[in-house]
Amino acid sequence: MGIRKKSNKNPPVLSHEFVIQNHADIVSCVAMLFLLGLMFEVGFGLIFCFILGSFQGQGVY
Repeated sequence: MGIRKKSNKNPPVLSHEFVIQNHADIVSCVAMLFLLGLMFEVGFGLIFCFILGSFQGQGVY
């Protein structure tokens, strides 16, 4: 019996298999961008809307 060659092909970028293989990297990049948005005032307006929206129904202002 011969030895099979291992395929070195990477899955296409927007495929389901790519997301499964790299889900931790994707989540960490999104979290890093969120934290960078909190650090600088450029993204503060957008981030503030998400934070304010989470407290809107609780009566905490």
